[in-house]
Amino acid sequence: MCTYRPVLSRMASTLADTRHQPRQTKFTAAAAAAAAATCAQAGAKWYGQHLGKYKTPAKETDPRYMTPNFYYDMVDYCQDKVKQGAAWTWSSLLPNPVVGYSPSSYMNLLNDIAGYAILCREQGLPMRFPGSDACYGALTECCDVRLLAEAAVFVATTPKCANQIYNVSNGDVYRWSEVWPEIARYCGLEATPPQAVNLQTTMTTQDKRTAWQNLNRHNLTNNSTSAAYDKLFPWAFADFNFTKEYDFFQSVQKLRKAGFNSMKVDTTEMYIDWLRELDRLGVFPPIAGDGMGTTAASAKGVAEAPAGGPGAL
Repeated sequence: MCTYRPVLSRMASTLADTRHQPRQTKFTAAAAAAAAATCAQAGAKWYGQHLGKYKTPAKETDPRYMTPNFYYDMVDYCQDKVKQGAAWTWSSLLPNPVVGYSPSSYMNLLNDIAGYAILCREQGLPMRFPGSDACYGALTECCDVRLLAEAAVFVATTPKCANQIYNVSNGDVYRWSEVWPEIARYCGLEATPPQAVNLQTTMTTQDKRTAWQNLNRHNLTNNSTSAAYDKLFPWAFADFNFTKEYDFFQSVQKLRKAGFNSMKVDTTEMYIDWLRELDRLGVFPPIAGDGMGTTAASAKGVAEAPAGGPGAL
């Protein structure tokens, strides 16, 4: 939940009025009380993307599916409050996977890709795509977290965007078959044909944990962030993304027509940019292959990793 607050307002009375509401609506009410505009952050699960194949490109006018859905609850709550005369407006953004660094986010594909590449190199393996052939060739999209933040400010401060939902993405679609080899090249690894493996099982064995600890010691990156292996790598989220054997992407024409013109991100370049940022932060052992990135921070080590770079989730 994001809020835009030009003027401070009192929150206590709203909390008192919502004591018996579900937890999520309590949080929504508390945030909205301090804001002129509230962004109910949602995502592609709005369209049932997690349930299986769905209509693409998905549009904001598409019908809902059978509940429950937490995103529907948030938006319905906001709609009801506005109808009752709330002094704030709401909007909701629906990105597909959001890409950016975070030390402990459950949905963090960037960390998974980086960790997978590092451990492939450590074990002398090519960077094989760990999903299915169908997933490797399916059309998909994602959203740079920096772009998402910009879009949240835009919808919160643009009056004609009030009380509506909007899809948001980098603005392009891609296939992993096009992006994965470029990621592997940055990492100095060979990209070989897909071989589906369950990362939640494969990457949590003791030999992987030991290899990661050894890498941290060798590269002087033995800080608490890098050491927290289970928090750093949500392997189940990578499995979720790499096992979808269907297209999943959304139309962003509604947000473009509203005047938001920043959805011009090249997704391949975005992934490489973020991997360079991780190398710069020195949170992980070096990700880039020889001559491909800036790994001085990793070489020197850091006493404690920052909470996140410019794209912290």
